[in-house]
Amino acid sequence: MRRPPTDPVIRRRREGANVRRCPMVSANPLGVVRRAAHDARAAVSLTRGGVRAYVASGLTVPLGPLTLARISRDLLAFGLSPGFGYAGAADRHPGSPAVEEDGEPGPTFADAERITRAAAGFLAAEGCAPGSRVGLLGRNSLAFAVAVAAVGRTGADLFYLNTGFPAAQLADLVHHHGLHLVLADADLARRLPDDVPTVALPGLLAADSRPGVGPVVGGGRHIILTSGTTGRPKGADRSRTPLAAVVALLSSLPYRERGTHVMAAPMFHSWGWLNHRLTSLLDTTEVMVPHPTATAVLDAAERNRADLIITTPVVLGRLAAAGPGERNLSGLRGVLVSGSLLPPDVVARFQSQFGPVLYNLYGSTEVGYVSVASPDDLLAHPDTAGLPLPGVAVRILDRHGHPVAVGHEGEIWVGSPAAFSGYIDGGDTDRRDGLVATGDAGRLDADGFLFVHGRADDLIISGGENVHPAEVETVLRAMPEVADVAAVGTPDPLFGEQVVVHVVPSADTDPAELPDLVLAHARRELAPYQRPREVVVHTELPHSETGKVMRRLLGKPSESLFGDGFEDVEPGGPARGQD
Repeated sequence: MRRPPTDPVIRRRREGANVRRCPMVSANPLGVVRRAAHDARAAVSLTRGGVRAYVASGLTVPLGPLTLARISRDLLAFGLSPGFGYAGAADRHPGSPAVEEDGEPGPTFADAERITRAAAGFLAAEGCAPGSRVGLLGRNSLAFAVAVAAVGRTGADLFYLNTGFPAAQLADLVHHHGLHLVLADADLARRLPDDVPTVALPGLLAADSRPGVGPVVGGGRHIILTSGTTGRPKGADRSRTPLAAVVALLSSLPYRERGTHVMAAPMFHSWGWLNHRLTSLLDTTEVMVPHPTATAVLDAAERNRADLIITTPVVLGRLAAAGPGERNLSGLRGVLVSGSLLPPDVVARFQSQFGPVLYNLYGSTEVGYVSVASPDDLLAHPDTAGLPLPGVAVRILDRHGHPVAVGHEGEIWVGSPAAFSGYIDGGDTDRRDGLVATGDAGRLDADGFLFVHGRADDLIISGGENVHPAEVETVLRAMPEVADVAAVGTPDPLFGEQVVVHVVPSADTDPAELPDLVLAHARRELAPYQRPREVVVHTELPHSETGKVMRRLLGKPSESLFGDGFEDVEPGGPARGQD
């Protein structure tokens, strides 16, 4: 295949591996207008607080007729899908910075839109079209952001691949979903199977546009994969977020138009992806952090005078441990966290060092975002997931589907306009009377605050008593000798299950002494049925990118679990081999 020198590098490791080409199809612009009108009607029905938030965010600033004409043109071309990309910001604020990465200023919105159009033309010429399937494997970067919009404009379906997946899991997903092409960071491409063509992500930024290629109105599907903590990750189409759900977030979080956001949550995950999508609405500058160490995140926030940090619980733990130091973070109005359970001790430590800027969001790939805990909420209840968002219904049901009493535990069910319609393979989660099961256990208190106890499937039943791993982990994490901990249940002939804890020692703790210290602490602080019967010491525990413990991987030899190149989830083998 002949290519200009500026084209991205196409890698085909085996002869005959070709990108499947699918014919372009026409789409009706009226469909885009009707969808926009439907979302607009939904937004009008929001609460007064939501409307006030919409105004406070700066989104009602009057626009001139020429700007409105450009935005209308781009909406007709790209719809309200992720393919809209930088088009709206380029229409409104063409000279403002779109991205900062590697400590250097990036392109303006106008330049980012030009790059996106060129990349879309290149990908379409390479066979990306309605009916084709493309994978995206990369860390936070301008190239990743361009790929999201560029693939969307070709009409191809885009699958977001977790950078923490090992080679074997990536190969399974690529073949299971029939991906024709994968866009990947150069160092991650080596994990991909030999028989899939790949495009180097940075090369998209230098792509030459091809003539005669027009956008597909509305774009293809954008498939977010679940974390895979219980097996093969499932795919959910999250292409469209109702405007009512977006304004509900604006009413609960300190978003502002033309702000600066440090992107320290992976953009392949629902939380990072949603915040990147909001740039189409808010015209914010994104500071890309591909490797979110505490130093990288805090330095980026100070350097850019950021008003928001978007991150995950595992990164928040790093920030709480490091503290702000001498940095000037006076412009920071919010640290927005989502992705997994937030340990209350981390909440307290972070708030004491950074002040009342922490917001905790609860949700899932399947139901969207459910509740938000504000800084004041977290000061009063460090373990709360907050109050339900406007327009979201939360119910706590028992295993028979009946509501439980206030303060009692059950499974969390959610009714939300942002709930998904089912997995792309035809499967679904449980549904009942307009509610969707989250699979999480929790309770609502008398004031309506939600408390999430953990996955219902992770519940340990020992001697007829229910033990939530989080209850055990919170107590043991308070030990200065413990850097990380996860509790799991293992079969026991007498009690049904017994509690086993996997721990990581702090830097100045002797690993050989830690099991006895943990057992002694548990005897003092935990009920008899909650106490671990076994302690396994590791150098690291397996976490997903958003901080979820991969419990199904615990207790097995690390060599058989993680394969080659599993760089973002690297547990060490046990230091004391009870397993």
